[in-house]
Amino acid sequence: MGDKYVFYFSGGVTEFERNFDIEAMYGGSAGVFTEAYYASRQPFPIGPSIYWDNLSRDFILGKNIPFGTFQRFCCRCFGCYPGRLVHAINIDLVMDIVSSGKKALDIATLKACPFPVYIKLFDVKNKNWVFVDIRTYPNPLRLVKAAISMAPYYFSSENIYGSDCLDLCLADTLNLDLIASKHPGSRIVFIVNYNVDRKAGLLLKAVRLAEGVVANFCFKEIDRVCFVKGVYKFQQDVKGIKANPDMLLIYPSKKEEIKAFTTDPRKLKRVYEIGKQEAQKIVDFAKRQ
Repeated sequence: MGDKYVFYFSGGVTEFERNFDIEAMYGGSAGVFTEAYYASRQPFPIGPSIYWDNLSRDFILGKNIPFGTFQRFCCRCFGCYPGRLVHAINIDLVMDIVSSGKKALDIATLKACPFPVYIKLFDVKNKNWVFVDIRTYPNPLRLVKAAISMAPYYFSSENIYGSDCLDLCLADTLNLDLIASKHPGSRIVFIVNYNVDRKAGLLLKAVRLAEGVVANFCFKEIDRVCFVKGVYKFQQDVKGIKANPDMLLIYPSKKEEIKAFTTDPRKLKRVYEIGKQEAQKIVDFAKRQ
């Protein structure tokens, strides 16, 4: 396995061996956990297990969506909102898990990782993607929080090097053009948690439009149709990856895929087990010259 490898995690539930010559890792949204736990060399399945052990309850707060949407509308139109601000995802719960206890990230080992561990963020003011190496940032957990502060479901951002940053991965899930330009000549593995062959119907595009409008309520700099554009960009990137012999895309079958807000621990653990099987494709990919 003499080639250099780049791994890009867009999904959170997977596992694979550690004997690759890694040039860099990237993680966006939930993928930052897979990336960070791998880079910190903590034993499997500590990282992925947070999904079925800890986040199957009290993380997805769907009941908050109607009032939360109204609050975001009021904030955009009137500059204030009624009541205490509510969110549809419980970021504080996640941060408690990764910052303390048995499943806390080993920050010291993570910072000593021999390759760059980039966290993908969207810079709201400058309207561009930034990739920050968690090894060199003074507060790694703040980076993690920014990477999972998913607009519009979580109405907040984190100050990273003077910029307001958050999770806007739905606008560009894979960032193929940026990743490929940074690593010419390397072999690149992209990992997602949902089936990429499923056609994007009108319902999905309508949902993405609604999400984009509400995200714009949160931050006026966010394009209302950015998530719809993201659907087409994702399809384009998938075709590009599949057509490139030096790239590999790991994803579950239509039968085994999970939705973004799946909380059933049995399904989450099943996807993890399938992910381990699918990861064998990485070994086969490495054998191809």
